[in-house]
Amino acid sequence: MGGGQVNTSRVGALCESITFSVEGIPASKGSYRPVTGRSRKTGKPVTRLIPMDKKERPWREKVRQTVLAAMTDNHFDGFARGVPVELCVGFVVVRPKTVRRYSPTVKPDLDKLLRCLMDGLTDSGIIHDDAQIINIAASKGYARSPDDHPGCVVRLTAIY
Repeated sequence: MGGGQVNTSRVGALCESITFSVEGIPASKGSYRPVTGRSRKTGKPVTRLIPMDKKERPWREKVRQTVLAAMTDNHFDGFARGVPVELCVGFVVVRPKTVRRYSPTVKPDLDKLLRCLMDGLTDSGIIHDDAQIINIAASKGYARSPDDHPGCVVRLTAIY
């Protein structure tokens, strides 16, 4: 999975599709904890929400940067607002050394991995809102060989 593996295809007005891979350890979107303090400008009390998982923000930024590079390299402007999009993604997670099970039936949860990925997609501007995604095909698995790197392969397709 190289960060440079990007394919786009357009067949008339029937299909817009982009495929790319993001290398790195996928992070999940978990709970947030409230932190209260005072505004520097007004001095009034404010509450900020801080992610419990410290890996979430760097992963979202990695997704955002990869998508922006893919869009630039392929002259792809993203999907128009209101266009329904299908998301197909395969996550590869690191197998712990002591684990013998075939599939990762433990954390991180697939739905939380998806939430974090979709936030990164929205941050990049390839979609305007994750509500545009109307169909999802997703999987997570362990790296099968030493050549497999953790990360994900993503394909986004407009559905007309």
